[in-house]
Amino acid sequence: MIKILSIGNGAAQDAQQNLRSFAACAGYDVMTRTAWIEDCSLEAHWNNFKTERACYTWEENGTKVADGYTLTQVLTAEDWSIITLEQTPELAAQAESYEPYLSNLLTAIGAMCPDARIFLNETYAPLGEDGACARIRAVCRAAAKEQAVTVIPTAEAVCAAGALADFDPARGGVSLYGERCRLNTVLGQYLLAALWYKVLLGRTPVGNRFLREDESIPSEALVRLQKIGAAYYGD
Repeated sequence: MIKILSIGNGAAQDAQQNLRSFAACAGYDVMTRTAWIEDCSLEAHWNNFKTERACYTWEENGTKVADGYTLTQVLTAEDWSIITLEQTPELAAQAESYEPYLSNLLTAIGAMCPDARIFLNETYAPLGEDGACARIRAVCRAAAKEQAVTVIPTAEAVCAAGALADFDPARGGVSLYGERCRLNTVLGQYLLAALWYKVLLGRTPVGNRFLREDESIPSEALVRLQKIGAAYYGD
């Protein structure tokens, strides 16, 4: 079993909503868990870790389990295969917001979970911010390179989808964004599942049958999102 833990602020929660089911359609046994606080920055995560603050919502495979967990509890709960971190969308393009908090968290995680692979989620841009994707990409990749961790290029994939008429409301398409500028729509979460499946598991999402039999969702839209998930990985 591949065990994935995301420590985040809501963005990873949207990605994990369908990741397990997406992987299961291809024959992979995946467990996803999220420890998250709404709009929690890397600095706040580090401070919470240092003070053993019991303030995290704990979710398994997209379903809430309990509140009031510490980061130490979640990091030692399983023998994690993969752990992801992320900055808040509001701070993701600000280089000074990553350090020393990212390196401190990586050191702590490495001590507790030495066998886990670490990824930095390139948090998607707030809705409607021109140029935000490029800024987030540059800053996030620089931070990841400095710490030798792999980026999940979420912002790039979201911007690529938004450039298509199918997912641009101004051109009659359906928005990937939902409430609070989150990707908590069916199609938004589908794109994230396809991308994370590609990056974390190293397998192409193209051809995956997840939700393809649901007649309420246009099959052509799912195929386009699968292709974006497959393409936006790596430099």
